[in-house]
Amino acid sequence: MAADGTVTTVGGKPVTLFADPQPGEARFDRALGLAVDSSGNVFVADSRDRAVKRVEKDGSTTIVGRLPFFWSPTGLGLSGETLYVVANLRIPTPGFLAGVVGNPSVFALTPAGKLTTVASARGKR
Repeated sequence: MAADGTVTTVGGKPVTLFADPQPGEARFDRALGLAVDSSGNVFVADSRDRAVKRVEKDGSTTIVGRLPFFWSPTGLGLSGETLYVVANLRIPTPGFLAGVVGNPSVFALTPAGKLTTVASARGKR
């Protein structure tokens, strides 16, 4: 948001039940964390999609990393070229047990897309 109150969408559209994405169109479903690198790229933790997406200055969006099944990213931090992803275990299917079930962990995501566990509530792996 600019100082004058103007809000700008940097990339993507919300996910809807009634419209499939068009080819090349980025969609976001529960964006919970943001980080910005020194080049002005915005990284988004897309919780329901289990992905970390990079939105470049021109608005183009790329998935730079995807968490393992059952993990949902909830926050991001950036140190140098390494992106740190805070995530929680989550049961993605609808029903009684759906939702976040805990075990917060931190993953490191390198520019090459390698994902490693840095810390976990149950100890380092």
